Amino acid sequence: MKTSSLLPVPALAAMLMLAVHLPSAHATAPTLVHSFNGYSEGAYPRTPLVLAADGSFYGAAGNGGSATGTLGKGTLFQITTGGAVTPLASFPAAGTGGSGPNSLVLATDGNLYGTTSAGGANGYGVVFKATTGGTLTTLYSFTNGSDGAYPGGIVQGGDGNLYGTTGHGGPGGYGTFFKITNGGTL
Repeated sequence: MKTSSLLPVPALAAMLMLAVHLPSAHATAPTLVHSFNGYSEGAYPRTPLVLAADGSFYGAAGNGGSATGTLGKGTLFQITTGGAVTPLASFPAAGTGGSGPNSLVLATDGNLYGTTSAGGANGYGVVFKATTGGTLTTLYSFTNGSDGAYPGGIVQGGDGNLYGTTGHGGPGGYGTFFKITNGGTL
């Protein structure tokens, strides 16, 4: 009985797929475009960047800015593909402004909307609105009641409203799913 030295078809197919997906020996390393300064530009950027029609990206950093404190309460910034950063707004150290921005979306009305993980009138985070020129407005402060507390991400729905979740609060105590208008009605 003669045996074949050929591999079974499934094994051969798996080897070919592996060979196709091996990284190229000529892959290039990522290029550093900008390193944040921790102060006016912000520190620890944590939101995905959003691309505006002007070709610039907008983002938020969880710390830094002009507010007092160890690293400040966060910033909004504009950054070009070449790495030029323009600080747009700093979250206030006290008052009704939030602290620690953790989400950002560029809405169809041309404004930036997002949430903060803390701060606001009640200390449980806010939904904010900002112009691309840097005017920052608190739309809603969470109460840790039926509305929830400590909001996470936010997106714009097809109806133009903003939708998001909170990590705590609500009737069951385990978070909420909320809808808010761009005018601040929750």
